[in-house]
Amino acid sequence: MIRGGKIFLAILGLPKTLYFNFKYFDFRHAIQLPVLVSHRVNLEKCGGTVKIDAPIHFGMVKLGYGDVGFFDHRQVRSSWKVGGAVLFHGAANLGNGFRIYCGGLLEFGANFKMSCESQIYCFKKISFGEDVLVSWETLFMDSDFHKVIVDNQISNSPKEITIGDRVWIGCRCVILKGAWVSSDVIIAANSTVAGLFAEPETAIGGSPAKIIKRGVKWEA
Repeated sequence: MIRGGKIFLAILGLPKTLYFNFKYFDFRHAIQLPVLVSHRVNLEKCGGTVKIDAPIHFGMVKLGYGDVGFFDHRQVRSSWKVGGAVLFHGAANLGNGFRIYCGGLLEFGANFKMSCESQIYCFKKISFGEDVLVSWETLFMDSDFHKVIVDNQISNSPKEITIGDRVWIGCRCVILKGAWVSSDVIIAANSTVAGLFAEPETAIGGSPAKIIKRGVKWEA
């Protein structure tokens, strides 16, 4: 998109950008507009807290901007529904069509990038390291949503999801509660991840995921 088009979209998003920044930050930080919010983002619930644990500058976090060429971005809406705590450790880009539900702690490392139509449902804690790249239509859930009762005890409580640094997550993956992924890992498209993957420089894939290759590195 030409630069003029980007400026036009930023102007369309200005009311939501102003509301978001002055809702979550004190005046001296809000006035710098560190978070840019697209006009296509539905600010369904702006509760809880949002903090940026890094030097503040204009547009360092983008919500609902950017698209993949084969998606019709005009028909896609993003959703922000937050009652918990969201923490950014640096620049981040949550692409067009993202959906965020946070009732727990959601933590983004510096240079986090998430493509179109991906979703994060955080009931307890989900944390991403630095330089994480998430492809389109990927789902993160640290809860099963519904309780399973065994012998009068809840057997499926929410469990944290932890993603290390420099993890590339392919399209249409499902990352479930209890997933723990080391730094320097590639997760193949259409994989389901629910377990512990502590070995770096690996590619994992499948449903359920397993290590499919070692000695692997990737570049953005």
